[in-house]
Amino acid sequence: MPRNVLVLLFIFSFSRAVSAQTDLIRDAKWHVGCELFQMLLEERGMSNLQSLEASIVSPKTSVIVLAGDLRRLRGDAWTLLNQFVLRGGNVLVASDQGRMMNRIGEIKSGPVVSLDAADRYLDFKDCIRIQDIDQTHPTMLGVNEIVSNRTAWLILPPNSTTSILYNWQKIASLPGSCNPAESSRQPIIAIGSMGTKKSGVMALVADTSILSNGMLWHGDNATFAIRISELLAEGERSSLSFIVDGRVLGSYKERLQPLEPIAASKPNEESNILKSQELPETDLETTLRMANHVLKTVADSNILNEALANQPRPINARSYTFAVLTILACLGALGCLVYLLRRVPSFLTHQPVVPHVSALQLDAGTLNQSSQFGPAAFILAREFCKECSGNSGERVWKNEATGFQFSSAVPNDKAFREKLEYVRSFEISNLVPRVSEKEFLKLGKTIHELREALHPPISTVTN
Repeated sequence: MPRNVLVLLFIFSFSRAVSAQTDLIRDAKWHVGCELFQMLLEERGMSNLQSLEASIVSPKTSVIVLAGDLRRLRGDAWTLLNQFVLRGGNVLVASDQGRMMNRIGEIKSGPVVSLDAADRYLDFKDCIRIQDIDQTHPTMLGVNEIVSNRTAWLILPPNSTTSILYNWQKIASLPGSCNPAESSRQPIIAIGSMGTKKSGVMALVADTSILSNGMLWHGDNATFAIRISELLAEGERSSLSFIVDGRVLGSYKERLQPLEPIAASKPNEESNILKSQELPETDLETTLRMANHVLKTVADSNILNEALANQPRPINARSYTFAVLTILACLGALGCLVYLLRRVPSFLTHQPVVPHVSALQLDAGTLNQSSQFGPAAFILAREFCKECSGNSGERVWKNEATGFQFSSAVPNDKAFREKLEYVRSFEISNLVPRVSEKEFLKLGKTIHELREALHPPISTVTN
């Protein structure tokens, strides 16, 4: 979750900056620019920005990036670049314009369109989902899909050629159903090495937009940008020549400094303003460092998803960001509502009504229950005593009841006498005793034991 918050803050900060600028030309320039990719390289220690000539003379510590229009390069530029790589320099060429590169290969101009709807990104014919990826190469680690925009393709010399200068590894290729037909299954990203420990690498990308600001948020383009920056930064690299459309660019921080309002400019300065004012005023130090952090975290987890992606075509970033944040707010409100609705039944659960009963009623109920066994116990004990004495007269059997226990027919042991006294205790009082169910059962059991102890029956015993 914290990583997603960083992404939202990053997009919101840039959308706020773009919202201050109503000129569609400037908005389009931001989407097609490569400031974020240049930022990745500079943040890896290549803070010394210099000309192409200065980098060529110090290959061990330099990186050269050529992007966009390559027609402005000198005629011997490719020979110099090959020597640069041979002596340990790292080069990235990213362009979708046709160009023959001496002893390197050829970029065939497009745009390539997909004939299969499954290979189209957001249903755009010229936005192709590149899924033929060689993930055995470290540069494509964690890259499952590249999204291109009006891409070209590469024609590379076979590695079996005797005059081969680079050993090429094609790490991303177009799908099989494309137009022009000759572009099908052709590579758009390739890495070349000369096979020596002292030499560097030559990286070719046939679509500049893959590394542009507006396309980094699509597919795994951001992950690829991070991996290719890691490849270029290998070794002790401190110098960078970042050349776009034949023009050497300064630091991204310098190019994104706040500008004076357009109204304060002179009419003849309009063209210069359009070239330099790539972003409106904003807290660039904070924004760009946050962007750098976001891009680095993408390498470990794909937190840039389609919900946060702009379309490949330039759109109003402010409106898009507002829509994304509105959707997130609605989802949060819906989640809270569902949570509250789940808790409502616990408050409204019907509780059973328990009638109020006083202590007096409870005590009376207990007495009524115990009084049910009192009369029966009294009669049972009385009849047993009569049976023992052999006389139905109350006065007679009461007097004789104390003597029959000494008869020879009646056991004269302590246990028998205690049981007999226990039975007589239920009929001695003139009041009907209060007897519980448990006590009543005990009385019946005692009378049964007394009868079994008397052999012959007590009724035949005489004093």
